[in-house]
Amino acid sequence: MGNWATTDDVDTYTGAVVEGADVTRAEFIVGLFADADPEDTTSTISAKNRRLLRAATAYQAAWMQQHPDVFSNLDADSVRQDGVDVSHSHQNAGVLAPLAKRSIDRLSWRRSRSLRTDQDLRRFPKDSVFYDIFDRGWRDL
Repeated sequence: MGNWATTDDVDTYTGAVVEGADVTRAEFIVGLFADADPEDTTSTISAKNRRLLRAATAYQAAWMQQHPDVFSNLDADSVRQDGVDVSHSHQNAGVLAPLAKRSIDRLSWRRSRSLRTDQDLRRFPKDSVFYDIFDRGWRDL
């Protein structure tokens, strides 16, 4: 069985009943998109990120029951058949469950980060060689 989620987690989060092998398959798909290894027991993943990975795995396992072609579908940007047009909301919509994608996007290492240049300015006095690197103001050419 998986390291991030169990069959009970899938039942609790989604109401779907799955087998251990389904959770394992879902876990590796989530790991692929989250850039994390479910079998790595040495990494220090925070409690919040573990909760998000558990949720993503549970959502993916439940979603895969309704999409059995997840391992055999084709990569397509849009589909047109019988006057109906379908376009995916993101590149991997045919492989990754929508709620799993939202959980993965909230992982700490997937979020954008800001640079704090004002802290760097305080660290280097004006006569420092590094001051110009972090100075956001105008300077003579």
